[in-house]
Amino acid sequence: LLHALVFEICVQYLGATLTHETRPPMKYLWVSLLLGTSLVVWMFTECGWAGRWLVYVGVPTSALAGVLGHQLEKLYWQAASLCSTDAPQLEEPLLGADVSQVGTSVPLSLSLIHI
Repeated sequence: LLHALVFEICVQYLGATLTHETRPPMKYLWVSLLLGTSLVVWMFTECGWAGRWLVYVGVPTSALAGVLGHQLEKLYWQAASLCSTDAPQLEEPLLGADVSQVGTSVPLSLSLIHI
C-alpha cells in the first residue's frame, strides 16, 4: 500500500513519467481468486472444521462483493456527476477573496504520509 501511495505521488504530483505502462494480468487474478476461495471452502469441507457453513456462504459472498464493489462505485460516481448543480452562489470561495493568509492546501494522499 505504501508503494502504491508513493507511486501515485510521483506520477501525479512530482511529474514522473511512465515509460512502460502495462495492465495487470487479469486472467491470472481471476484464476487466483477462484483457486483461493475454492481452497478455503475445500479445506473446511474435508476437515469438518466448525464454521464451515459460514465459509460456504461468506467466502463466495465476500469475493462477489469485492468484484461487484468496483463496478457499483463507478456507477455511483457516474450518477453523482449527473446530479451536479450549476448554482453560481456555490462557486464563490468560502474563505473570501484574500486566501493568502490561509496555509497552502495539501492533497489528501500527501497528508497521509505524515501519519
